[in-house]
This record gives sequence, C-alpha cells and structure tokens, in this order.
Amino acid sequence: MAGANPGEETTPPGPVPVSGTIESQPAPGVILGAAPAPQPGSGALDKIEMILAVVAFLITVVCVVVLAIMNV
Repeated sequence: MAGANPGEETTPPGPVPVSGTIESQPAPGVILGAAPAPQPGSGALDKIEMILAVVAFLITVVCVVVLAIMNV
C-alpha cells in the first residue's frame, strides 16, 4: 500500500483467499470444453461434418499450390 512503513501490516481486512484449496472436480469421463456427442439419427451433423471436411481439404490444396508457386 502507498505510504506503508517497512514491517507494517498491509493485508486488507476480510477473508484472504487461500491458494491450493480443493475445487470441485468434473465427473469421470467428462472432458471440459468438448463438444457434445452427436445424437443417433441426426443427419444434419453428418452434412456439416462433410462440408467442413471438404472445406479443410480445399484449404490444404490451395496452400500446397501457393507453396508450389512460391518454390518453397
């Protein structure tokens, strides 16, 4: 704190957070941030996955062509 003398207590009043405390753990088998599993019979997800696969392939082909033109 501004103006505190050496050795003077500078901890603010109130509860002090303790590092290393135990936090709740996710259930076994649960991956945080993972997309939910597709439901059986949902054809819309298959179409989206196919479109994304084609787009990724085309981006890869374009990158290879650009690198070939640049003689890398």
